[in-house]
Amino acid sequence: MIQHTTKLALASLVTLSLLSACGGGEDNAGTTEDTTHTHDMALSFMAHVGDDMFSCDTSYTLGTGQSSVEFTDFKFYISEINLIDADGNLVPAQIVDEEPWQVSNVAMIDFEDGTGSCSNGTAATRTAVHIKAPHGDYKGVEATIGIPFELNHEDVTALPSPLNLPSMFWSWQGGRKFLRLDGKVDGAAGLRIHLGSTGCMGELGDISSCTKPNKAQFRLEGNDPTQHVIKVDIAPLFTDLDLTPNEDKSVVCMSSPDTESCGPIFDAMGVSHELGTYKPDAQLMMTLTDTTSNVDIDSLSNSGADTSTGDADSEHAHH
Repeated sequence: MIQHTTKLALASLVTLSLLSACGGGEDNAGTTEDTTHTHDMALSFMAHVGDDMFSCDTSYTLGTGQSSVEFTDFKFYISEINLIDADGNLVPAQIVDEEPWQVSNVAMIDFEDGTGSCSNGTAATRTAVHIKAPHGDYKGVEATIGIPFELNHEDVTALPSPLNLPSMFWSWQGGRKFLRLDGKVDGAAGLRIHLGSTGCMGELGDISSCTKPNKAQFRLEGNDPTQHVIKVDIAPLFTDLDLTPNEDKSVVCMSSPDTESCGPIFDAMGVSHELGTYKPDAQLMMTLTDTTSNVDIDSLSNSGADTSTGDADSEHAHH
């Protein structure tokens, strides 16, 4: 009796094994994608100012006053990446830990190269994000310019790069600048666009909440984002603004809810200036191009990070 029962059990195991190997069962019917293993991929970014490539060696005519602008810095954090499959479903992508540019599912994109008007910066740049995701037929990407709340307000000295960069620390709100875009207008320093959470409650190192998260979300569709380039165009930020420097050479937008000029800048980024929440349908800064990406994933970990000290606290005086 025992021997007979054992044979039946073995036969059942063989049957189950064959069903699994052949994709048997209703749950797996018609499934051809590999959803159990992740593969190395990359999202590639290129910076533009309208029709022109972003460069630290170029001046651009921007704003309603047709001002001459030279940029001195441009970088941002990206997180919460989801690929969009052919059916419109979101497929989470993991940002690979790859210091000094990627850690804790957050990556930095850095277009400033230490040349020309960016001479106070560093030569190292980063224009791609190394991710892992299941193999699939993807038609778009959804992602956030920003850092998750818990990481954003952790001690800057206790975290690895790129979360510990002094140039991105924002002491007056106890967090980090999600995006930093600095420049000179008509030769005068003072153009600064710093996106970050405001209305933060608590003490430095112990922030409990922020009334305005001010993270920017973008959703792009039409091409496989792992095979095509994402264009980051900063020209729309200035379309409705007069950039002519005023008497005190004040900044344009430091995310303060009281700064009127932040409205159109936030819109172009996909953020509600009034609420500090996502406004993705308004965003004009990110587009998914037809340009084919040629990122060499193996080379991504072989570049250094921005270690410039920057002026982490200078904007505190403006609030």
